[in-house]
Amino acid sequence: MVPYFMLALRWPHVAAAGTSLAVIVANATSGVLTFARQKRVDFVVGSALGLATIPGTWLGNIAGERVGGPAFKIAFGILVAVAAWLTVSFRGGGHAGLAWFRRGIRRRFEDAGGGSYDYSVNLWSAVVLSVAIGFLAAFFGVGGGFIHVPMLILLYGLPTHIAMATSQFVLAITAAAGAAGYAWGGHLVWPALLWMGAGAVVGAQIGARTAAKRSGWALRRIFAALMLVVAAVMIWSGLRGGA
Repeated sequence: MVPYFMLALRWPHVAAAGTSLAVIVANATSGVLTFARQKRVDFVVGSALGLATIPGTWLGNIAGERVGGPAFKIAFGILVAVAAWLTVSFRGGGHAGLAWFRRGIRRRFEDAGGGSYDYSVNLWSAVVLSVAIGFLAAFFGVGGGFIHVPMLILLYGLPTHIAMATSQFVLAITAAAGAAGYAWGGHLVWPALLWMGAGAVVGAQIGARTAAKRSGWALRRIFAALMLVVAAVMIWSGLRGGA
């Protein structure tokens, strides 16, 4: 959404970031409702991480209002390139996590399909990392899920479906806090928000149901390729000095 708003509609980067975050709130909330019915959201871990992102979003709002458009585009392109790498850096299964990150609270529950989950999380370290993720999410107007999901799987050893569902819950909190900051500054474009928010609610329902049935490896590779194209276009536009 951010590249579309900036490159196609020529919006200022603060309007693009703020409106994108507000649409993400609708998308994430819709997805969480479906994941909650599947009983795959770890609300204990998700609440801690979501609340931890809020101070980061405040800092991200402040930084986002002070940076120039070309610099924003270049930084955004680099972030999207990193996101593309993270998207294909793990297959989503068989990760036990790293020992230090798994020393903490014990989580054990069963989802609606009868799947059992048993893992441990060093919650304090995850909270610290989430502050930084909140900053990036608010500054760029993107969801932090592309960082949270690999983090929860690779470092903390969470099962893929739990990591995805819990990340969606964290994202709803992060995006709401970030969008509120941009709304306070008068940077939201409400007509676009209402139309795209409605579409995002429907899309999230489809996505959540699809995620429950498929590994998504081929889709992740296609998505990563698309993100690399977006990254290249944004960086090129920023280097040319476009607003």
